[in-house]
Amino acid sequence: MTGLDEASTAANEISALVTDWVTRAWNLQPGQQWNSRRQLEDFYDWRGEDVILHDNADPQRTVARSAAEYAGIWDAALAALVQLENTIDDGPHVAVSGDLAVVDVCFTTRFSFGDGRVDVAPTRSTLALRREGHRWLIFREHGSALRSHA
Repeated sequence: MTGLDEASTAANEISALVTDWVTRAWNLQPGQQWNSRRQLEDFYDWRGEDVILHDNADPQRTVARSAAEYAGIWDAALAALVQLENTIDDGPHVAVSGDLAVVDVCFTTRFSFGDGRVDVAPTRSTLALRREGHRWLIFREHGSALRSHA
């Protein structure tokens, strides 16, 4: 396989992974309780010492230095959720070089709370992933809320 073929194969793998990350990992159905470790374990680098994760939806605007710290943010912030659903609006757009990849994906999140409130948030996430063995793992994330389409 040529380098171009390998990059194309990796890009396809990463695109599928990020699609799964958006639509399955960040998903909660009625009757489920949000648990970041359970939801996100297959997607993030939980052992890396150079992890930097941020999403401006975090009320504290924390820059997490580990997947565990990031999980703690969302376990607290999403505790009142009844349902969480994402749909991809654009992407994922993947660039691969060796064992590193950058991905840009835009999606809309629908948050449903126990009090009946529903929030809809268009988001753009830029991710950096690295290959660890046969897996790609997120070690950098920047999520930004976009202007609502409504």
